[in-house]
Amino acid sequence: MSDVLFELGFEEIPVLEIETLYEYFDNNIRELIKIKDIKVSSIDTYSTPRRIILLIKDLPKEIPKKNIRKKGPPVNVFFDKDGNITKQGNGFLKSKNIKNSDIEKENGFVFYNAKEGGEQIIDILKNTIEQTIKSVPFKKTMKWPGSDIAFSRPIRWILFLNNKNIEQLEIAGVKASNITYGNRSVGNKKLTAKSIDNYFELMKENYVACDIYKREEQIFNGWKSFSEIYGIDTVIDNELVLENIFLTEFPVVLKEDFDERFLNLPEPIITAALKQHQKYFATKKNGKQSNSFIFISNNPEADFEILKENNKRVLTARLEDAEFYYKSDLKRSINDYRTLLNDITFYDKLGTYGDKINRISALASFTDNNYENKNIDFKKLALISKFDIATDMIKDGKEFTKLQGIIGYHYALEMGIPKNQAIVSKEHYYPCTKNDELMPLSYESIVLSIADKVDNIIGAFIAGYKPTGNKDIMAVRRDALALIYLLDRENIHINLNKVISESLILYNISDKKIIDEIVLFIKTRIENYFSEEHKIPVDILRCVLSVKDIIIPEILKKGMLINHEKTTDDFKTLIIGIKRVSNILKTAKASNIIYSIDIKALLNNSNQAISKYEKSLFEKSQSVKNENIKFQEKKEFDNILEKLLSLRKEIDDFFDNVLVMDENEKLRQNRLNLLKYIEVEFNKFGDFSKIVIEGEKQEER
Repeated sequence: MSDVLFELGFEEIPVLEIETLYEYFDNNIRELIKIKDIKVSSIDTYSTPRRIILLIKDLPKEIPKKNIRKKGPPVNVFFDKDGNITKQGNGFLKSKNIKNSDIEKENGFVFYNAKEGGEQIIDILKNTIEQTIKSVPFKKTMKWPGSDIAFSRPIRWILFLNNKNIEQLEIAGVKASNITYGNRSVGNKKLTAKSIDNYFELMKENYVACDIYKREEQIFNGWKSFSEIYGIDTVIDNELVLENIFLTEFPVVLKEDFDERFLNLPEPIITAALKQHQKYFATKKNGKQSNSFIFISNNPEADFEILKENNKRVLTARLEDAEFYYKSDLKRSINDYRTLLNDITFYDKLGTYGDKINRISALASFTDNNYENKNIDFKKLALISKFDIATDMIKDGKEFTKLQGIIGYHYALEMGIPKNQAIVSKEHYYPCTKNDELMPLSYESIVLSIADKVDNIIGAFIAGYKPTGNKDIMAVRRDALALIYLLDRENIHINLNKVISESLILYNISDKKIIDEIVLFIKTRIENYFSEEHKIPVDILRCVLSVKDIIIPEILKKGMLINHEKTTDDFKTLIIGIKRVSNILKTAKASNIIYSIDIKALLNNSNQAISKYEKSLFEKSQSVKNENIKFQEKKEFDNILEKLLSLRKEIDDFFDNVLVMDENEKLRQNRLNLLKYIEVEFNKFGDFSKIVIEGEKQEER
């Protein structure tokens, strides 16, 4: 048994990349220990912006040896008919380094005894470490002089100790040693670790907190201290906390104040100025925005007064910019912004933001008219939702760009626009992704959110920006899933197919190929969403998605009803019958046999020798059709499905006693018409032929 310490040192890696390295490295090492069934006392992975550390305690010397019985090829492959070993058999013996005497026959196969284990675990670990380092899925990598691998940043040192001994390993031209380095901000001292315990002592003495949870604790303790001294509460932003943890090796929490005059700015502007570039934390006092801010230093030996003054100066410059934009923006009216939006391009081939506002206002009005018909002035609301794109605060990619929608809400209030209208500026973007907790709360925001997302999706396909592979320029996959999530979570019974069609009209598009492509894209996203979120099997979703209308709550309800019924014997039998109906009709169509659903005249003609089974099926299906018309009006899908299921006996009797493809043309025509009548009625609910029944057997008569 031995304790092993590995440290890879490198230039500071960006926050998101160090997270990737940490998770990938930790997972790979744990997977190795699990697969090889290696018994250790503990595995710990640590990371800072410039190092990844692995500590394994009580690592065994070698993989335990054991005898196992292994299965080989079939006897008739290993031996010929005379009992002699075949060419393949000799090849097998050679590949396994065994003798003929080691072979046993059992149940038509040859077996042999083999030994496993005995490999040096430290060698396996070295190989895994090396391969892991070479294959980290960074978004961006680089090479540097002397390097034979690509990595996020240049590798500078490797420390590798097995108890007190140095293990031999070389990665990217850097050889392992017992040398490491302290905090770069405090001299970047070169340190020699005499043992594993000594390594952690050196780290502590030289201001490196290896454990991310220790660094998090240091940050929270600093907040707590300032709260007790100054009565301020730090606004906790988990994303910002994580960022600061991975930006520092030894976080020192400091407080400074900015000029109180900036408190006249809306709170989100102040927070954005603090966070976006400087990674500062906002604070509150007595529940209100405070002019104190918290920042994290990586240098515990710095002159804190100079550090605070420098950070205050940088923040003041940003707040002054924000103040200038804020005052300048509010000098314009909402109608001034309408004019400015006509000169800002939305996307190439999709016009300006002025054009987009016109489209989403028309689409929102259409959606409202087909949903609740509240007769809302969506022309005004659409302008409110987008006008801040033309503001000095948002345009040109400044640090306040992420306030889009939020700043529009505050500006609208300052302009005297009622809160229930101003709120659409930020709420119409919600939800931003599937499972987003931020949801539009007002009806107006919900309808505008639907219109905006549909307009984005349609526009992407029209302008040639449709998603392909990993490329999704307009992020319409995200928009589509967020749209489905909104309609699902809010139980909104809007026919998405009608909204899509109206959007295409607004874009002046009638190309059936594009229309079919967009509908398929939406239905595929619905299929993915419901299979993941509601655990409905894909075959059932394809069944209920076959109908023309795309009404999310109805698709969900139908899917769940079928999923509940799918395991019953009656349902399985019915599906087999419906598939026979579908297959016979497809065969007839392929043979150019004409049929229709106008069957009543034929069934009432006694000269056609109509059997009782045909009449019974027709009468029952006609009754089901009439009852389901009433159930459809009330959206009682459980009753509709129950009535469809009630046709099982008549369908079975029909196929058991009637030959559909009769030589008599009129009889054949009549029976095909009857089957088409049945298929059409079922297809109003969904295409049941798409449902997979295990062990089904289909026959055609």
